[in-house]
Amino acid sequence: MLNYNDKQLEELDFNECIEFEKSLLKKVLNASRAGMSDTIIEQLNFYLSVVRQYKREAAQREIDELKKDAATSAVLRGKTTAIGAQR
Repeated sequence: MLNYNDKQLEELDFNECIEFEKSLLKKVLNASRAGMSDTIIEQLNFYLSVVRQYKREAAQREIDELKKDAATSAVLRGKTTAIGAQR
């Protein structure tokens, strides 16, 4: 549906979502300054809301990934300590 730099929205990471959001904000501003129809501006704002929602989801995925990595590291550190304690 929405593409940014030849990637579909669903393929974008958090940073790419931010860049996509910024580009859409510029388009909304330019459309408003140029006096384009409200329909076009509303459509751009709708796309912006879709990108923002996806950005929130991408941020949550990255947070979950970091938590998972931290938990895995903690478990591995615990196993290493347990192995060292057995000696």
